[in-house]
Amino acid sequence: MRSKHRAALAVFAVTFAVSAMTASSAFAAPIWHTVTPEWGQAGASLSKAVATKWKGTLKLGETGGVTVECEEAGEGSVGPGVAGTVTKETFSKCATKTGTCAQPGILAVKLPWHSEVQASESKANNVIVSGEKGTPGYAINCFSIFINECTGSPRTSMTNVSAGVEEKPIGENLKCSISGTNTGILQGTNVMEANSGGKLEKISAVKNVTSAIEVSTTGSFNLKDTGSFPIDVKCNVTTKGTIETLGVGKVTGYTLSKCEDVENCPEFETYLAEHLPWKTELYTEGTKTRERLVSGGTGTPQLTIACKRGAMLETCGLNTSQKVENVFSEGLVNVTFDTLSARTNCSQGGEKTGKWEGSSKILPSSNLEGIRAG
Repeated sequence: MRSKHRAALAVFAVTFAVSAMTASSAFAAPIWHTVTPEWGQAGASLSKAVATKWKGTLKLGETGGVTVECEEAGEGSVGPGVAGTVTKETFSKCATKTGTCAQPGILAVKLPWHSEVQASESKANNVIVSGEKGTPGYAINCFSIFINECTGSPRTSMTNVSAGVEEKPIGENLKCSISGTNTGILQGTNVMEANSGGKLEKISAVKNVTSAIEVSTTGSFNLKDTGSFPIDVKCNVTTKGTIETLGVGKVTGYTLSKCEDVENCPEFETYLAEHLPWKTELYTEGTKTRERLVSGGTGTPQLTIACKRGAMLETCGLNTSQKVENVFSEGLVNVTFDTLSARTNCSQGGEKTGKWEGSSKILPSSNLEGIRAG
């Protein structure tokens, strides 16, 4: 009897544990995540600094002045996270490309430098942020005599290649000593490798949102009142807002443009987004992640449109939901009205006559590589 009793208790314990795990999974709500670039090896974040080296070419010049191109070799370190250092830069086999400069050369000034991986417009950049002895930069020498120093915060793009991380200078005009203006231009390419520990990489670190992150959306919609007097308006829409911890968010700005009459709203005149800010939340329906507008600052989220001809006003609720899909390659989230999007009340047609169609892209703020939901 005791053995049977113990066996029964064991079965109950296993069943209870499995049930608890299933319940926990079922009630796990989707949340927002940020995607940020950082240094890594073999797909993993670096827990400590890793020594690096790189080779390539660098062209330095000033608009309308002397331009010199050299082979480049450098040494430094990267990690942990976004941090990096440049401790040594040497240049050889230099040639004058524009202007007059005998025995040309390039010199890295104010070494060592500190760098930081940053995101700009959803792209990863390696940015020289400071020098221990002053503003980082490069100088052009002719006859081994300094002639022009160009300083600033050089930034490079970051692309994973077979040997490591390829870097190319982008979009940062340096301030040059001759002209005193931001006309210094860097061009070239190099490949950075780790001295040990495997292939160096730029990785995308996915982290839970822990504070409000600014986002924007862009897209279009059709608002259809399917009541006895059907109305159909098509507009482009942009919004501003935030995504926040625990899958919630806010819409703080709502702008329409290029609105067109599809049916019974000739001469579209104006609109009003009512009861901003609107609160949003992620949730799961079946196995899919969705987002819904749950409330407004002073009432139900709704949109009022005015059609000039006939001085008609139409107000429809926006308290519905959209399908959520991550677009990993672009670092953004698509939201789309679909068959599961509940109909809303409209002033002309009445209860549940408002049908929303269309989609938008939720875009991350400029200092992120991307966002995700789930």
